[in-house]
Amino acid sequence: MARLWGKEIPGGFVFEGSHSAVRNLEFHRRIEGATDRLDLQLRETLRDEANLATNARLMLQCGEGVEVKLETGGLRLCHPSSDLSLQIVLPQGCDIKLFHCRQEDPIRSVTGLGFLQSAPINAI
Repeated sequence: MARLWGKEIPGGFVFEGSHSAVRNLEFHRRIEGATDRLDLQLRETLRDEANLATNARLMLQCGEGVEVKLETGGLRLCHPSSDLSLQIVLPQGCDIKLFHCRQEDPIRSVTGLGFLQSAPINAI
């Protein structure tokens, strides 16, 4: 079963969603943001009703040309065509692995560029 809801809050918005497509597991995501500035709070949780020995991982797929820079406590995403960047602050103790989009590396993620066209992208 899947659920999705959202509402406007003073100065911003909240979206929450969850699904239980995998037996005994419930995935939940909450996105809270401001409407007057770029400020997003994302929270991902996994509820394991059967206490399974799971090793949950969250992967972020970056868009075409997005560069990833590792920083203390998180990441910074930027693009050569923009003066802006996005800082992602991660909970303490997160293990970060970056898969680069270079052609010589094993390609982990791709983006569609057009009909039957694709290019490798960075994945975190």
